[in-house]
Amino acid sequence: MSNSKIESQIKSVDPDNMTAVEDLATKIKALARQAPATIVEMWLSEDRTASKRGRELIAEIEELAIRPALDHFSKANGEMQVRLMHIAVEQQLEMRRAIVVRLRPMLEDQSMLPVSKAALIDPDEELPVPLRTCDEAYLLLCRLLTVDQDELETEQNEEAFLELSVEKRNARIKKAISSKSWSIWSRSE
Repeated sequence: MSNSKIESQIKSVDPDNMTAVEDLATKIKALARQAPATIVEMWLSEDRTASKRGRELIAEIEELAIRPALDHFSKANGEMQVRLMHIAVEQQLEMRRAIVVRLRPMLEDQSMLPVSKAALIDPDEELPVPLRTCDEAYLLLCRLLTVDQDELETEQNEEAFLELSVEKRNARIKKAISSKSWSIWSRSE
């Protein structure tokens, strides 16, 4: 499928038709994964020239290498499995660093976020805690840097944070910014 055809479909998809949205998303993902998958297959091939081309290209396509590295893991021998995982992990860490760099200024932004209209209209709906940009950034940072929590634990920690007073939330955010794990991740790209 050509880029212009995909662009046309993106511009015309009905956002209320979830079946159409999901079908188009599936096509886009398949198309986006095609070239990186071919590169990994080349790298794993017995042909030395193709393998070298694949190895050099995979190093240059950055985060696009993550999914094909994972998808082709079982097809690789032990040494190549290690290399594929090295690529996937390195690129995933680079992506995390890039996200943390974007979160940094958000942690200092105390502007209020708008409350959804649905929450204001529905009398049965409990009004949400007023959130600031820095609160959302802190919660996102916690999710990004805490990988050993299940969904329920994450949700409970988020609720506990949001129940804190503004002063206590500010203190938590300040503590997070000054922590060692934050300083490791927040180095500029």
